[in-house]
Formats: sequence, structure tokens, C-alpha cells
Amino acid sequence: MARTRAGWLGFLWVVSMGCKPGMLPDSTVEATSENKEIAAVVELYRKALETRDPAQVLRLVSAEYFEDMGTADPSDDYNFDGLRQHMAEDMARVQALRVSVRLIRVEIDGDRAYCDYRFQTRSLAGFPAGDQWITRTDDNRLSFRRESGRWMIVSGL
Repeated sequence: MARTRAGWLGFLWVVSMGCKPGMLPDSTVEATSENKEIAAVVELYRKALETRDPAQVLRLVSAEYFEDMGTADPSDDYNFDGLRQHMAEDMARVQALRVSVRLIRVEIDGDRAYCDYRFQTRSLAGFPAGDQWITRTDDNRLSFRRESGRWMIVSGL
């Protein structure tokens, strides 16, 4: 009887696990179809950074992009054109870049979405005093809007 009950409980556990969407690899985010779409955009962004390709990053960004840098001071705000300028300047200075990303949370509300993630970058950058390796780890939030069926980044870079 104990063997039958254990077998039955094991079967129920296996069946119940098959009903859950699971988690995205190396994340705490459920592997739903919409979350996978957001994760795919984040991965394209990560790859574009590693190849130091600002044009590829900008293909993932909405023309309505706006960044306020998390401050009330409007002097550090910029839009899509400002992002293009920042990306060109930053990428010109970087000689090598490795980026790792771990998704923490994805929230989707209609045609808007947010992705909280932890990243680590290791870059070799040129400065007037010489080349320098820089490692940075931080948490960030990307904001998205669905445009013409695609998730586009609207802030957070």
C-alpha cells in the first residue's frame, strides 16, 4: 500500500510540474510566451552591446524613447537622438565588452511591459590616461511598448 501511494504521489507531482510554464533559463521569471518575447529582446540588446553595435541597439528602441536618468533635473534627460549620440560616444571608447544578464521580473500590462534585471559588464575602455578594465554590476529596469506587434524599448538604457 505504501508503494502504491508513493507511486501515485510521484505521478501527481510529475503531472503537476508539466502544467506549469517553468522558468526562463538563469532567471526568476516564468517562461510564458510573452515573457519569452521580452527575454528575447533583452538578449538581442545584450548581444548588440557585446558586439559594440549601436545601430543594432537602436533597432530595438522605440522612436519615442525617453530617458530621465531617474532624476527630477531635466538637464540630464534625452530622447532617441540623444541615445544615438550617447551610444556612439560610449561605443567608440570601448575596445572589448562582455555582458551577462539575469532577468529578475517581467511585468506585462497590455501594450506596456517592464523588465527588472541584474547585469554585469566587464569592459576595456580607452581613456586619456590609458586603457582600463572596468567591471560594473547593477540592477536596472527596461520599459517596453508593443509597436506594430514588436516589443520596443522606451526607456532604461
